[in-house]
Amino acid sequence: DEDRDIIIIDEAFTFGEHHALYDTCMSLKYSCTSYSNFDIQDITDKRMRVDLTQDDKICKIIFNHDDRIKQFQQFIRPDEYSYSHAYVNLGLVNDSHEIHVDGPTKGQVITMLIYPNIEWKSNYGGETVFYEEDRTEMVYLNPYVPGRICIFDGRIPHCAKPQALIGPKYRFTIAVKFSRI
Repeated sequence: DEDRDIIIIDEAFTFGEHHALYDTCMSLKYSCTSYSNFDIQDITDKRMRVDLTQDDKICKIIFNHDDRIKQFQQFIRPDEYSYSHAYVNLGLVNDSHEIHVDGPTKGQVITMLIYPNIEWKSNYGGETVFYEEDRTEMVYLNPYVPGRICIFDGRIPHCAKPQALIGPKYRFTIAVKFSRI
């Protein structure tokens, strides 16, 4: 679709960086959160999540590499967007995620998703699905590929699909948000 680009960058991290991202995700202390409600019993979209600061090891790995920053700047222009916040989602088997947007208007938020799991086979599920504006039809299914970065306008409706029982217990996603200056 016009103005709804989804940018995929594979193998953006060295072997050591990728393992450090995964190991750090494994060691974080997650809590159950949701943006919409304080009573987690009555919501379908429960998330295990940890908020990150720019000084966290994960952010340092992502942003302390000149070539990678140059690659990001092709899609996230530093004169238009600045770092807003980052967090790690911990997906569990049979999690249910609502279709959502990260920003209500075009160009307000750029979202960067990073898939840090070391191993992930296609039959494990856990894809990120992107939808039409009315949220009725899928327009793109982004497979969970270890080390992959996915960059898109936060107004595009999307959600994570649950992972299968045969896969790893945990599906990590690092989400980095950039806001229009």
